Amino acid sequence: MKPLFRHFLLVLVVAVLAGACKQDDPVAPVLRVPDSYAAFEGVDLSGPQEQLAMLSELSAYAKTAHDGISLDSTRLAAMYTNESGAGFRGSYGSSLQETTNPQVAQSMFDHIDRLAHASSLGLSSTPNQAGIHVAPSNGKSYLLDDNGVEYLQVIEKGLMGASLYYQAAEIHLQGVIRNPGSNGTTSNSTSAAQAAFDQALAYLGVPLDYPTDIDGIAFWGKYCNDRDPVIGTNAIIESFLRGRAAATQDIPDSQAESAARVIGQWERVAIGSAIHYLNQALSHVDDYARRAHDLTEAVAFLKSTANSSIASLDKATIQRYLEDCVGSSDWQEMDLWDVTDDQILSLRSELAQRFSMQDVSEQL
Repeated sequence: MKPLFRHFLLVLVVAVLAGACKQDDPVAPVLRVPDSYAAFEGVDLSGPQEQLAMLSELSAYAKTAHDGISLDSTRLAAMYTNESGAGFRGSYGSSLQETTNPQVAQSMFDHIDRLAHASSLGLSSTPNQAGIHVAPSNGKSYLLDDNGVEYLQVIEKGLMGASLYYQAAEIHLQGVIRNPGSNGTTSNSTSAAQAAFDQALAYLGVPLDYPTDIDGIAFWGKYCNDRDPVIGTNAIIESFLRGRAAATQDIPDSQAESAARVIGQWERVAIGSAIHYLNQALSHVDDYARRAHDLTEAVAFLKSTANSSIASLDKATIQRYLEDCVGSSDWQEMDLWDVTDDQILSLRSELAQRFSMQDVSEQL
């Protein structure tokens, strides 16, 4: 065979093989992400909407204790379980209890009892006494237990974490992470993955066109918007949009990636809020009532992250942080009256370093 002909055959074979490989290479789909979530519809959001409404009513009733009203523990428990005696203004087909992380659901009844007991004691003027403490710095009333814990915040923030965040992260978004591309349809032909992102967004407590529209934001949505100027937490919406688009286009890898990103960004809302209240506690060193309120909020936000199994902080780490700062991770055993500035600064530093917020921790 002549050299020139052999060269021609070699070039031809290489070209054919290259063309075949090129045809076999998968073409990565282009994710078409819309500008707004408002275009999506078709998912029944009554479940998360009911949880938000019931938690709002429970919190509103609990806050009447600040006006000297003695709370009825039976009614508070009925509001949690949605049973007779709840006295809800609305009519609800579910309960907060049934959507709460089973690991902490039962503890809510104890928190309710301690809240009601403190409300029956009237005004208190010194630390280590349960009752209503009036803060000199702002004149507001805080209903505190004998260890300085504000059980109203324990219940409200506790259910924000153990019900709202738990449902969004552990139930809906974890389902997408475990089975991306498993797009069985709901009764209205919406895919399971689409519904998961929509349900999770509803539990965030924001309208579909958030953050353009912030009217009516509640619970997590409020804190997400509050933390945004410093740590950009409203970027969570971009991850929701990407996830919903990936579900619509059936791109499994992007579905799972977006779901995990939402959970991580939600955790940053909680940690950023914990650091915010640690800063508030530092600024209220001469106001023990307000400082106890701030520390309760900080601890509650930190503990809320334990309701996701893929959160950055595991339960053992959270327990260590709280033992070092407030003496215990158990609400009944911690002491918020005698926490020092050094302990607060140490916890703030640990959290800021863990979540890359060192440069902005003092601004939160």
